[in-house]
Amino acid sequence: MSFLKRHSCRRGSAAMLILIAVALLPAATACAAGAVRTNSLPYANNFEASPGSSIISTAPLGWSAADTNYAVVVTTNYSPSAGYPLSGAHTAVAKLSTDGNTITNILSGSNNTNAQYWIDMNIRMVSNDSEPSSITNDSGIQTAMYLSSSSNLVLYHAMPDNPAIFDTASTNYFTTLSHTAIENDSWHRLTLELDYFTADDIYALDHEFVRVLLDGTAISNATWAWDINNLGAGPGGEWFLCANSDSSSNRLLSAALLSGTGHFDDFVVTNGAPSYTVSTFTNGVPGWWLANYTLTQDDTASGAMYDDGDAHPAWAEWLLGTHPKVSNDFTLVVESNGGTNFLKWVTDANLDTGADGTILLRKSTNLLEGYTSTNDSNARSTLVAGTNTWEDTGGDAMYRLGVTTD
Repeated sequence: MSFLKRHSCRRGSAAMLILIAVALLPAATACAAGAVRTNSLPYANNFEASPGSSIISTAPLGWSAADTNYAVVVTTNYSPSAGYPLSGAHTAVAKLSTDGNTITNILSGSNNTNAQYWIDMNIRMVSNDSEPSSITNDSGIQTAMYLSSSSNLVLYHAMPDNPAIFDTASTNYFTTLSHTAIENDSWHRLTLELDYFTADDIYALDHEFVRVLLDGTAISNATWAWDINNLGAGPGGEWFLCANSDSSSNRLLSAALLSGTGHFDDFVVTNGAPSYTVSTFTNGVPGWWLANYTLTQDDTASGAMYDDGDAHPAWAEWLLGTHPKVSNDFTLVVESNGGTNFLKWVTDANLDTGADGTILLRKSTNLLEGYTSTNDSNARSTLVAGTNTWEDTGGDAMYRLGVTTD
């Protein structure tokens, strides 16, 4: 997903689904199929009234593209991740297949300058690890998002070249966000909060900021995001500086674009904060997470209490970040006492990695520098069914657990 500034028939990735937000869009008419529509804000529409038809240049849907086949309404049922942005029936969604091009929702700029807006939608994304050049080559893009093959959202944004001073110079980056894994082709509610309103009273540079909410929960970042959206505090929050901030002379939103392959529904651009409804069960496990793993959305033995054989019910796997249907998805527990780290994990008795299968611990004392494999023979132990332990006297550290056969 991404926000773009200029041309609505720009070529991008044919596989991933990208969302784009744009500051200025002067040349959209050249590649539209039929009349180009400009929509006023707030904008809200679903696809219930248009099954089997294209959403391109169809009133009142109002999307523009070079080919009407880029987005066609199909009938389907899906489970909402955090409630629906719009009320009413939900039996039809837009199927996107742009063959590397984009579809564009052009928004009137007459009433959205120096404002705060939310782009809110339910979306089903296809993953890809390629950074689309159509984004990096366009100085009009304010922000963009896509789903990586590691099941994480990747955000396109800016970062000041000198955060301590934060002068007018900044550089654009792609940053992989940390959150509960998004399974390929699963439905989630994605919200982008765009702030063109809050005064940058620290530097008086009128920067724009974006905040990402996945299933109603804002995503924070210790390195790339600010606590508040006026640069008054250091990194460690939820507000990312919009891309191409140096060249943004107009603080407004003029278009939203989608590119790639996937589905979306309930597309809303509003100046009012969305509300979210999240069904939760035992120990707070959300219904959408159970649905992603085809578990019943309830507290029964087929839902939050489901056990895949590793003695951890589904609700515990949610808290631990492990797969509720893969019994050999290891959970690593670390306890510290007197300068020694005590590591413990449980191995499934049915795990089979061959005669030479071993556990391999990876260690990091600085997450920015990543993890390294330890050559300590004590950290490489033959797999034993049940509880395994290891001690490390190397001080504060973070650990990852894996299996190797080398």
